[in-house]
Amino acid sequence: MNSSANILVVSYSQTGQLSRIIDSLLTPILENSAVSVKWVQIEPVKPYPFPWPISRFFDILPECVTLNPPEIHPISVSKNESFDLVILAYQVWFLSPSLPMTAFLKSREAASLMRGKPVITVIGCKDTWLMAQERVKEVLNHIGAILIDNIAVVDRSPLFFRMITTQRWLWTGKKESFWKIFPHAGISDKEIYNARRFGTAIANAIKIGRIDGKTSLLKGLGAVSVDKKDIYIEKFAYPKFIFWATLISRISKPEQLKRSLLLVVFFLTLFLLILKGILTDIILFPFHKFFPTKKLETEIDYFEQPSGSSIERIVD
Repeated sequence: MNSSANILVVSYSQTGQLSRIIDSLLTPILENSAVSVKWVQIEPVKPYPFPWPISRFFDILPECVTLNPPEIHPISVSKNESFDLVILAYQVWFLSPSLPMTAFLKSREAASLMRGKPVITVIGCKDTWLMAQERVKEVLNHIGAILIDNIAVVDRSPLFFRMITTQRWLWTGKKESFWKIFPHAGISDKEIYNARRFGTAIANAIKIGRIDGKTSLLKGLGAVSVDKKDIYIEKFAYPKFIFWATLISRISKPEQLKRSLLLVVFFLTLFLLILKGILTDIILFPFHKFFPTKKLETEIDYFEQPSGSSIERIVD
């Protein structure tokens, strides 16, 4: 059997890194001439700069967290086109999907194109993506799309290095390694190349006509891996982001001095809460082994769905 399929890819890549991931993933799929792939990239009416000016970077936080979408240009897909599979590729901004992807997800085009269709989400980010994916899942569920897989391709360098190299890249555009100890910023070339395994699995599923919207195509390929520390961090920080983003968006507008001052207060408050949490962890560390882990294991399993972190299908 050699089935045909129409695939729609929708993405927004500010730095080009996510586009490289998608290009790698699509390579095995495009080897099948019976498969048609349409890749559209979201274009905001008011482009987001890169590298980011620091003030502009933080200024978008309220709209990003509250999912208040910007205006985007219509995507170049005809109303008469129908797709067997939709791949959504997005970045994470402030524990939320990037504003351009939010704009697409909340558009009429998204509802029309994805209702009743199987969807694979692809995330390219520094690390934390759990809450962003929860918001994406909510929107997909609302419009009747069927999430069959999620892929999270992340920067795997040590946290200390990652925190420094990522900010340097965002605000200066400098990605290369420096001082002989700091690695280059972003997701490694190896991780990007290895995204091909997902494309191979999708291509094989197309050949045997297995894209039915009911089953995962990528189980056993290590599509996601959730660290318990990320659960702690995101579940701790996200309610604060929601509270402050809602408050700031209600009493200020983008680029107002009032907003800048409120954001300073928010980050100072968040810093103090994080410091308190670190000190509490240090005090309680000797007792961690007595804490129940079953609930945490259940949460890890939940956030890793639908693709999971198992790797039994990976061939060395």
